[in-house]
Amino acid sequence: MRSLKTMSYSDDFGEEGFDVNDENIDEERYGASKNKSRVDLLYTTDANRMRSRRCFWIIGVLIVTSIVAAVAVVMLFLNGDEAHKQTAIVDVPTQEAAPIGNTPTEDAPVAAPVARLSANEILLREKSRLGGIEFDNHATYQSKALAWLEDNPFSSSANKTISDEERLLQRFSLACIHFSTNKVSNVYTEAQFTGYGLQPWNRDDGWLDAEDECTWYAIVCNADGYVIEINLTKNALTGTFPYEVSYLKEYLEVLNLDANFFHNKDHDGHAFIKELQNLRAMSVRDTFMQYNGIPPHYGHLPRLQSLDISYVVYTGSTADNFMQAIENPLPELVFLDISGNSFNGPIPNSIISLPNLTAFYAVNSNVESDVSFVANMGNVIEVWLDENPGLTGRLPESLDSITSLRSFAITECSLTGPIPTSMGNLVALQQVWLYGNQLDGQVPSSLGSLLKLETFEVHNNLLTGSMPTQMCTNMITGVLQTLQADCPDEIQCTCCSCCGSSCGREPSYGGRRQLWERPERKERLN
Repeated sequence: MRSLKTMSYSDDFGEEGFDVNDENIDEERYGASKNKSRVDLLYTTDANRMRSRRCFWIIGVLIVTSIVAAVAVVMLFLNGDEAHKQTAIVDVPTQEAAPIGNTPTEDAPVAAPVARLSANEILLREKSRLGGIEFDNHATYQSKALAWLEDNPFSSSANKTISDEERLLQRFSLACIHFSTNKVSNVYTEAQFTGYGLQPWNRDDGWLDAEDECTWYAIVCNADGYVIEINLTKNALTGTFPYEVSYLKEYLEVLNLDANFFHNKDHDGHAFIKELQNLRAMSVRDTFMQYNGIPPHYGHLPRLQSLDISYVVYTGSTADNFMQAIENPLPELVFLDISGNSFNGPIPNSIISLPNLTAFYAVNSNVESDVSFVANMGNVIEVWLDENPGLTGRLPESLDSITSLRSFAITECSLTGPIPTSMGNLVALQQVWLYGNQLDGQVPSSLGSLLKLETFEVHNNLLTGSMPTQMCTNMITGVLQTLQADCPDEIQCTCCSCCGSSCGREPSYGGRRQLWERPERKERLN
């Protein structure tokens, strides 16, 4: 056995200076050597090396495992965050581009990606009156209409001039009408449908179903594919009639919404009206349009010929703000009905002075003034002012200045004084209702010369004397068909068709006594 040259703690004994034979390795390592101290030294050194090697590998494995686990956690977090971004609803209208020349550095934070908007939504946000915020809430009727557009693409109209963009806006507008007024609750519908439950439209044939919106119920288009008429009268519309109907302003000529339950209030509820610059006829009769006074929005419609705003919820002062400060307002308006409201004031001068007004109705509207204004309505054919106790004073002698007057009704008001003799000059006069006032004096004989007069009712007044002879002659010849007075006590009338309290009340609505067609007339009376 050779002597020990050096002492080292390497794994390879030969390399560290031990001169050993291969055949003696086992003996020297496991106690076969006669040199006890050398055996102990070898054993202890070898055991320490084995323990060090084992600890090294264990620590290495732990470090690698920790690194792998950390990487896995980071990857899971990143994948989950990306999936969340892809499915999350991002309520941001558009994504701003980074400023030119300011390229982010590696250490600079990077903005999270924003959900892309569809081409449809981008267009509608640009057109939006509210800047697009209505699309951020998916419960709004605008969002529902947009979702319907996305799910129901349309084919281009080969034989029509309407563009795809115009048609998109047209379809969106109609979809907004449907979602905004079909089975949408408000205080008025809740009162109307108590015990029944909120009802959908009465008819919606083709709506949101047929590809061509021009085939939908109540929609009329011209040959180019543009909507020119919407007639949803008596169709159980609820909710609020939407502003987005204004997207049809270039071609829409008729909007008829009679007898529905929708509720549009104040300025915002009427804002769509002034946008419809090409309307020729509009009617919201018997709905829940609400405003303090007469909304000036109607005065912005230069082509309007027929307007029916009767029996809605217009109340309060009739201060002359209707069409105030509007240049040449309603130059073509022929038909106007403001009946069934509660104005508590006079008829505005802006109505009285309308240049082409031919038929005017303010029945049961609580207007308050004298009736001298009637003589200033120079082109009027039909005027009804029934059931307004606030109308006082005398019938003006200048009434004969309205040579076109054919139908005149001012019943159940507070008129006093005599029937003017000048009324006999109204040679076109066909119908006169003056019952239910405090008129006194005698029936003028000049009325006997009105050879076109068919109806004359003056019962429930303070008139006295005898009915003019010529009036009775006209009854016999059949020209005059209805003649009613307080006979035989106050007025001697052997030819009257009805006397006093036994005479019925002829309603001023319902179509039984009018010369003018309602709610609109396409051509003037001859």
